Amino acid sequence: MLRVKEILEIPCMEESIVIAGERGLNNPVLCIDVLEVPDADQWVTPGTFLLTTAYAYKEDVSRLERLVRLQAEGGASGMGIKLGRFIQEVPQEVLKTAEKMGFPIILLPPKLPYVPVIKKVMSLIFERERLLKGALNKQDVLRHMIEDNISLEENIDLLKQLNLSPLDLCCFMLLEIPNNGGVHNVVIWELVEKIKVKWQDFFLVQFENMLGLLFVVQDETRFSAVKELAQNVALSFQSEPELRCVSISGLHTLEKGIKKAYREAFFTLKVVKKLMNQESGFVDFDSLRHLSFWYTHPDRKELVLTSRLILDPILIYDKNNNGSLLQTLKVFLLMDRNQKRTAEALHLHRNSLRYRLNQIEEIFGSDIFSGFKLQKLFFALITYTLLDDEVLI
Repeated sequence: MLRVKEILEIPCMEESIVIAGERGLNNPVLCIDVLEVPDADQWVTPGTFLLTTAYAYKEDVSRLERLVRLQAEGGASGMGIKLGRFIQEVPQEVLKTAEKMGFPIILLPPKLPYVPVIKKVMSLIFERERLLKGALNKQDVLRHMIEDNISLEENIDLLKQLNLSPLDLCCFMLLEIPNNGGVHNVVIWELVEKIKVKWQDFFLVQFENMLGLLFVVQDETRFSAVKELAQNVALSFQSEPELRCVSISGLHTLEKGIKKAYREAFFTLKVVKKLMNQESGFVDFDSLRHLSFWYTHPDRKELVLTSRLILDPILIYDKNNNGSLLQTLKVFLLMDRNQKRTAEALHLHRNSLRYRLNQIEEIFGSDIFSGFKLQKLFFALITYTLLDDEVLI
């Protein structure tokens, strides 16, 4: 995706100067337009970089501040302005607004014609879109391999389309992205571009609220490098509210393992969210292999039925009383029955937590948190948490 700062690197723009809004030089540019009409503040196209001489504002330069503010609020990328012919300087109010809103205003050379700028910018945009379209075609192939039941022969044919060998090793990384904005989501593609700098052999596929990356690796050393990359990605998420958890699968061959690698990464993401109550961070499947019983069990439906029988009393209580005892129980057990940590995790007063725990003991019996009963409860809780939403009975 083209950025404002890249427009400044175009040869014909080399004498241009950023006079405000430098913080927005990473704004994405999806198109470029000439703005010379007086009612331009009535329409805004997100991602547009504007070129202007401010001709429409020569009689009332103060209106330029409103234009900049509305364009910035509407998601325009920035503005290139030529001075000297119609206005002699950019008012300080305009510069202050642009600076405050991170809206780049670039002073263009007075004799710079628009045509070479527009031609080069659109050429760069079309080239990025061409690369994106190629990536999306590969996405379709990869999604088909993951979501559909295909034969081994078809799998090998599809790998050939991707110029891959069935004997190559692979792993799958999943990134949780709530409220996914689609392929033009700025944060997503900025992240992908960063990964491309460090790693060439990966394929991209988008799911609902998730971004998947299939990495092709040569050996365990490269697999470890992917894990390190995933950890760094997770760390970078701390400053991006759009991005949350990162998970990574075990190591498999491409011949039979793409779907398995995806399922492992998905299961790991599910464990992080539902069982570990983490909103962000990195977890790899290898560290959770002790939970693979729930992931690989041949009769998951029977497991869920059993867990519901055990948890039925508390499920009924929560349903009838609009309660949250099940969530309280889960967090309490995950916190090793430490009341202080549980209260903090649930944002409860200690007395409120004790009241809920007393209710749980009334439902299951006072000895529920000891011995075999505790083990049975823990088993049921893990099963219900991980599997209930995917097993329809």
